[in-house]
Amino acid sequence: MSMKKLKIIFIFLFFTLVFILKGYPAFSAGSLTALKFLAVQGNAKAQARLGTLYYLGRGLKKDYRQAVYWFTKSARQGDALGEELLGDAYFHGNGVAKNYVLAAYWNRMAAGQGYAPGEEYLGDDYYYGYGVKQDYKTAVFWYEKAAGQGNTRAETFLGDMYAAGKGVKRDYKTSFYWYEKAASQGDPGATVYLSNDYYFGRGVPEDLGKAFYWDARGAAGGNPKSQFNLGWDFYNGIGTTVDYGKAKYWMIKAFEGGYKPAGQFLYRHKKILGP
Repeated sequence: MSMKKLKIIFIFLFFTLVFILKGYPAFSAGSLTALKFLAVQGNAKAQARLGTLYYLGRGLKKDYRQAVYWFTKSARQGDALGEELLGDAYFHGNGVAKNYVLAAYWNRMAAGQGYAPGEEYLGDDYYYGYGVKQDYKTAVFWYEKAAGQGNTRAETFLGDMYAAGKGVKRDYKTSFYWYEKAASQGDPGATVYLSNDYYFGRGVPEDLGKAFYWDARGAAGGNPKSQFNLGWDFYNGIGTTVDYGKAKYWMIKAFEGGYKPAGQFLYRHKKILGP
């Protein structure tokens, strides 16, 4: 093969690898061929990305066994993404027998490298007792690690734990702090909790206007519980003026989103809201 052809192949593989490492989907036949080439050559990140395509069925037919094969290759080379994904496969029993102990092991390996999703999932392992002895204090430790990197789900869990006094002393102000951080980044669950904090004056002075704001923000993001709360706000004039039309609209949205109490509300108040 001529040097010119080798140079062209190298440039193609280089830019494909850049897309792979940055997490961009590259589904063309040529890019998939390049990805497989890199994986076969032993590139751990390429192996993790190829496994992901098999795992999710993106650009390739979904094949959990093939996904696990490549996750394992990647994880054994110490790639944090490969470790975390292998842990996910063991947790859900996708392509391998479900094994919480091995799931926790690989989550720990990823977390030990400072990989935020690994820290988050290891926090879950200790919170629920998946594959390890349940330990709220250790769960807090790993959630704080992940939250320190902006992981919104970990931030929301920390808000929950400070509100409930699990693994830490109950502290509504700190709970509010974590809910606000997560909600400001768009976490759907956190918007509900933050609204409740403003509504009940928990960890922050009562402010119905802000409670309404966070209900509206969560509802616009598609959260059925926020949609229910927003319908409630419009029905009762909480932080806004009474508007039965908007109350009905958001209750219907919440019910369509699977939130059953919204359907019950619509039934009980059909004389006012209409059928």
